[in-house]
Amino acid sequence: MLGELPSTSTQLVYAPGIESNRPVFLVAVTSDPSTDPPSSRGRLYRSGDGGLTWAQVELPEDVSPTALAISPNFAQDGLLLVGTADGRVLILED
Repeated sequence: MLGELPSTSTQLVYAPGIESNRPVFLVAVTSDPSTDPPSSRGRLYRSGDGGLTWAQVELPEDVSPTALAISPNFAQDGLLLVGTADGRVLILED
């Protein structure tokens, strides 16, 4: 369950036109300016009920998500594109 977000930056995407499972995805990025160099860490969350409840999506430890997009054909292919802090784009299947 997702509580209060201790984040400095969030992005939310949802899959429009999908009546069942109403998926919503959220990236929350927390920053720590006290480290040298300043660090940030992103987490990806998914809701299957339109945002009423949330669960963290498990990603490899070296992956820090910073941006989100869904496929234009999400209802058919279920693809989520995740931009990372190190400049990669991961394609995840919902």
